[in-house]
Amino acid sequence: VRLVGSEMCIRDRLYLSPHWNIEFTAGIGYVRFEYDKAPFPAGREVAGSYRNDYFGPTKLGISIMYIIK
Repeated sequence: VRLVGSEMCIRDRLYLSPHWNIEFTAGIGYVRFEYDKAPFPAGREVAGSYRNDYFGPTKLGISIMYIIK
């Protein structure tokens, strides 16, 4: 199995009060998977080698933060 990828993210914070914030994160990227398929149970001949490419959203998140001062 081989996995190669790259990602770009953007992040923004929303101030709620002196101690509370919300952070939003979004990322877009490219991932390439290369793998071999083998039948079960293991040990038999490999059925084939495959490659998949993916470009699109790779991360989406919301974080709630409490700041201790």
